[in-house]
Amino acid sequence: MPQKWEHKVALLDLSKCKDILEIGSGSGHFIKSGIDKGLNIRGIELNKAAVAAAHKQKFPVERLDLKEAAKLYSESLDAVCSFQVLEHVANPKDFIDLSIQMLKPGGKLIYCVPNSESFLKYQYNLLDMPPHHMLQWSRESFKSLEKLFSIKLKKVLNEPLASYHVASYVSSYSNHFSSVYPFGKLFFNRYTIPGYTKILNLGLRMFLTGQSLYVLFQKI
Repeated sequence: MPQKWEHKVALLDLSKCKDILEIGSGSGHFIKSGIDKGLNIRGIELNKAAVAAAHKQKFPVERLDLKEAAKLYSESLDAVCSFQVLEHVANPKDFIDLSIQMLKPGGKLIYCVPNSESFLKYQYNLLDMPPHHMLQWSRESFKSLEKLFSIKLKKVLNEPLASYHVASYVSSYSNHFSSVYPFGKLFFNRYTIPGYTKILNLGLRMFLTGQSLYVLFQKI
């Protein structure tokens, strides 16, 4: 799979940041991308095997929980980022609060999560339910965080539909329209679906909302 869309966007937003921490960095894929761009970036990760894999590649990933990290990096970071992690967190309020505690005033807080307003809302997916995904996030739910924390929402981006999600996109809408509308099967059937898929893959997908939602906050 090519570099993730959210990683490309984040690297641009982080280009002028001096000290950056990624929460849930796994084996260090984004850490490597940041280092390659000349960023001073490190990560924290709870999975022992992932941390070992990162260390094998000499990536700066520590096995720390977020409470430990918040004490260690209190108000010292220019940016904190986390990709496809927040939706798994059982207590998002504490997660967000601890993330903010590590930021300097004016620091950037970046999250990327599955977009509950995308084609995912038409999928019946056990992985999008507890205990795998604890919460669903949208533009509105992120905007509401301004009332709870000293942060300002500065950027919201929808991922364009990725080529590897085209089949899921078509399938989701096919199942939805076929089950909700009497005429649904006239528009979504074995004759029409290949045509929709081809049109999307020719480039139309870039104008449609894909799986992920990217947000950037600033600490105030």
